[in-house]
Amino acid sequence: MTDVSLIVPIYSAEAFLQESLDEIDAHIQQAPGTWELLLVVDASRDGSTEICQQFAAQSHPYEVRVLVNDQNLGKGGTVKRGMLEAKGKYRIFIDCDMAYPMTDVDKILHALQNGSDMAVANRAHPDSIYAIHPKDFHYLYTRHLSSRIYNMVISRTLLRGWSDTQAGLKGFSAQAAEFIFSQTRLTGFSFDIEVLYLADRSQLKVTEIPIYFRYAREPSTMDFIRDAMRMLRDIWRVYSSGTKGEYNFNPPFHPPRRIVLNADDFGLSHGINEGIATAMERGIVGSTSLMVNFADSAAALEVAKKNNLSIGWHFNLTLGKPVSDPHTIPSLVRSNSTFYPRNQLLRRCFLRQVRADDVTRELEAQWKVFENAGLHPEHIDGHEHCHVFPVICTVVRNLVIEHQIPLVRLPGEKGGPFVPRYLTRLILGHLQGSRPKFWKETGCMTMPFYGISLVGRVDNHDEWRHLLARIADPISMVMVHPGIEHPGDDMYGDTFPGSRQAELDMILSSEWRQMLEEMRVEPISFKECLKELQANPSV
Repeated sequence: MTDVSLIVPIYSAEAFLQESLDEIDAHIQQAPGTWELLLVVDASRDGSTEICQQFAAQSHPYEVRVLVNDQNLGKGGTVKRGMLEAKGKYRIFIDCDMAYPMTDVDKILHALQNGSDMAVANRAHPDSIYAIHPKDFHYLYTRHLSSRIYNMVISRTLLRGWSDTQAGLKGFSAQAAEFIFSQTRLTGFSFDIEVLYLADRSQLKVTEIPIYFRYAREPSTMDFIRDAMRMLRDIWRVYSSGTKGEYNFNPPFHPPRRIVLNADDFGLSHGINEGIATAMERGIVGSTSLMVNFADSAAALEVAKKNNLSIGWHFNLTLGKPVSDPHTIPSLVRSNSTFYPRNQLLRRCFLRQVRADDVTRELEAQWKVFENAGLHPEHIDGHEHCHVFPVICTVVRNLVIEHQIPLVRLPGEKGGPFVPRYLTRLILGHLQGSRPKFWKETGCMTMPFYGISLVGRVDNHDEWRHLLARIADPISMVMVHPGIEHPGDDMYGDTFPGSRQAELDMILSSEWRQMLEEMRVEPISFKECLKELQANPSV
C-alpha cells in the first residue's frame, strides 16, 4: 500500500501551476516512504490540464496520476474524487496555490502517523504565522475577514469550538477518508464544514495544526459575497441532513455505539410492570425508572429487589395522588387531592406558585418508600420531565447531593425542527434544569438522552432508524414505554400517546434486534453504563 497520497484540486491555475508542481516535486523527492500525487483537474478551461499531463509524463520516483473531471464538480466534488480514488494509507489534500508550504504537509502527516483520524491546518491557531506583502493588505480585509466571520457563525451553530474550518490543507487516514467522503454531498467551497461535521459527530480524533500561511495571490475562483451566501445555505443543508438522520455517524473502525434502553413508568400499573419485567428479562431493556405513588408500585419494588434490577427514581408530581398528606403540600395538589397536570404544574412553577418546601416534603416521602424497600436508585428523573421545571430542579439538586444519586437524566434531546416533538424538546431543553452545568457542582453525572421524539412512534421501524442514525454518542440513554394491555388497569388519567403493547412487541421482535445489529448499536445495562461513565467521565 502506498504510504501517502497527496491530492491537489486544480481549477484555472495555469498562471502559477507549474511553480506549485515544482515545489511539490522537490519536497516529495526528498520525503521518506512511498508517495503518490493525484492532480485532479476540475474541467478547467485554461491550460491546467496540459500542464499536469506534461508533468506526469516526466520521470518521477513516485506515482503521478492526472484525473480530469468531465464536468465541473466544484472544489468539494474534486477533493472527494481524489480522496476516494487515492491508494495511500494517509491522504492529504492541499490547495494548488500552495498557500501552505510542504513543511506543513509534513506536520499533517506526522499527526496522522501518531494516531489521528484527521489532521487540519488552523490559520487561527495562536502559533500560526501569516506572510503577506503590503500590496495585498486589501486582500486580508476581504478573504481573511470574511473567513473569520464565517467561522464565527459556524463555531456558534454547527461546529462549536472550531476556529478555522476552511483551511485548504487537511489530512485523513485511509479509513477516515473513505468513511467521510463516501457520505459528503456538498460540492462547493463549503464542503469543509460537512467534512468536519461528520468527523465531529462521529467522534473521530482530529488534530489542529498551526501553519505558516502565505498570502501570495488572490484566488480568481472566489466571489466573496456570492460564496458567503452559498456557505450559509450549506450550513443549513448539513444541519438539516444531520438532524434528519441522513448521515452515518458510526465509523466501522470504531466500537459499536451502546445504548441503555430505560423503561419509564414502572409501578404505574400491573400491565406496565409485567411488560417492563419481560423486556428486562430478555436483556433488551437495561434500566427502568420506578414510580412509588400508585397501587401497583409495591409490586414493582418487590420485583426490582428480587431480581436485582437496575432502577432509577421516576419521581412523580403530575399524576395521581401524593405519598405525603395532601394538606401538607397545598401548592402541588388540586382540591381533589391529586397532582396538577404537567402543563398546569409548569405554569405554576414559572409563576412561582409552587413552594420549594412542598416539593421537598413530597419527594422526601417518595424517597422514603425506596429506603423502606431496601433499594437505592442509580439515577433520577421526573415523570413528564418535571425534574427540570423551575423551583423543582433546585430541590432535586439538593436531594441528589443528600442521597448520593450518581446520575440525572436530562431531556435535552439533540435534533432540530425536522425531528418530531420539536416544540416540546425546545422548551424542555432551554430550562435551567436541562443544562449539564446546573448539575455539575453536585458531582452527579449526566449522559446524552433520546426518546422524546419517539413518544407515540416507537412501534415504527423507520422512526427507530432515524433516531439511531442521529445518535453519535458512544453511550446514550433512550427512553421507552413498554407495557402489556390489561383492560382492568387503572391508569389514573395517564395520557400516554401510543400503544405500550405495540412498543413492547417492537423491541422484543427479531426484526428490531436485526436493525440494531445492522446499525452497529448494542443495548447494555445501566450498571455497565454507570461503570464506564465513572471510569471515563469524558465518554
